[in-house]
Amino acid sequence: MGDIEWISLNRRAALALLGVAGLAACGQAREPGAGRQVARTEGGSGSAERTTPQPGRGCEPPELPPRKAAVLAFDATGQQRWSVPLPIGKQMDANVGPLVEADTVYTTQGDELRALAAADGRQRWRLPLDGFVYDASLRAGMLVVRVGPLDRGRLLGVEAATGRVRWRYPSQPGPLSWQHASTADGGIAAIGDRGVLVVLDRRDGNLRWSRPSQARGLPKIFTTVGERVLRLDRGTLEAYQAGAGRLLWRTAGVHRGLDFGAQLTSRDDGILVWEGSSAATAVAAYRLDTGARRWRLGGLREPAVIGVGPAGIAVVSRIDRDQRHQLLLVDPASGQARWHQGLPGPLDLDMNPAVDRLALVTASEIVLVTRGPRGQAPIMLAAYRARDGRVAWRVPVQADQWPTWTPDGRLLIVGSPPDSTTPEQSLTAVDLHDGRLLWRSALPMIADRPAAPLGTGAVIQVWDPQRACATAGTASVGMGGRGGRSVGMP
Repeated sequence: MGDIEWISLNRRAALALLGVAGLAACGQAREPGAGRQVARTEGGSGSAERTTPQPGRGCEPPELPPRKAAVLAFDATGQQRWSVPLPIGKQMDANVGPLVEADTVYTTQGDELRALAAADGRQRWRLPLDGFVYDASLRAGMLVVRVGPLDRGRLLGVEAATGRVRWRYPSQPGPLSWQHASTADGGIAAIGDRGVLVVLDRRDGNLRWSRPSQARGLPKIFTTVGERVLRLDRGTLEAYQAGAGRLLWRTAGVHRGLDFGAQLTSRDDGILVWEGSSAATAVAAYRLDTGARRWRLGGLREPAVIGVGPAGIAVVSRIDRDQRHQLLLVDPASGQARWHQGLPGPLDLDMNPAVDRLALVTASEIVLVTRGPRGQAPIMLAAYRARDGRVAWRVPVQADQWPTWTPDGRLLIVGSPPDSTTPEQSLTAVDLHDGRLLWRSALPMIADRPAAPLGTGAVIQVWDPQRACATAGTASVGMGGRGGRSVGMP
């Protein structure tokens, strides 16, 4: 089996994210302290009706048809190969898209896992779960999923070939990070109760080791690089050996402020530390072998690392009142900016768990989706030359969501026409060698998570927009437009 995973370890607007776990989505049993989820009508106004969860329908108003979901497969020309209906989850829709390995598609929607034949969508197995899937990875024949709810979850290890559950951690749902990270030696890293860093064995779920946190009760930022596990704890960056948990190094003062405001991005033999806040002014790089600081690039405004690759590190910084971004290509050895280029408008960084994958950095180009002034149209896919920052090519594209860069040199992205006021989304494929549009196919429902490559085609999960629950005296109405993102942090 290959190495496939979708993890979201970077965070922006962390203070806002702390409130996400309190949202009660459709059909979710209310718990002490749970918040409310209230949505707008399609026109932004109109009369509201009180609705309470109904058995089998959650919060569906009786006059509206039940919500639907499906997984769609497209071929190399954008023609739909097959479509399989999927259920709607009781609490939330899946936070991750489908996974693909060899001749099998694994779906995550509807509080269950399914294995489907990539050729025709035929079901191979189905596994009902205790909640929605927030995170998933597939390696060495073992599918690992983080099952909700957000404040109390657990990891499941599932045999990819049979759908059999091999292990659960913890044995009962409890405090657990919303994501996990895989190590090169078959480990799984996560954050448990009171900020404890835990590493499990992917094969059997056995606990390899754990390390307590000095700042208990607060979310932790963590990641993995090869056979190392890194955690930021009270501003100190720590590196552990994944197998035995031996402390390799500890560097204090890496980040000032609350840990969950920081971002960690790995590159080859280094780790980049930056902060997703309006007060941030710098990006710093630390050696992976010793923890020593390699360089610090300052003088920036709200910087963000948006991609790493052979040509270097792609960083953006705000430059004017229109909130336009400037693109910089940074030398990974010295931290010096080789060039900087003003972008037409701002990038969408807030509440985005995949910030450091917004740009594709190759040996010759930096490719990314750009917006016009103040984030409006036109939306373009542009390639900037690595040697001097000049535009190599630029083409219009419909893009609302996060990009998927495929190994064979394609961009898969979901978007709507710039003037669209209704959910008229489509899936677009672009050849990244020259910016040529390969195909664009309409989607029957919204897609709030990226597509996955399926051979020379693509596969994507779609669903009807969520509708909100309500308690006595609280409105519950249909949600127009695209559903809101579910973004979490460990």
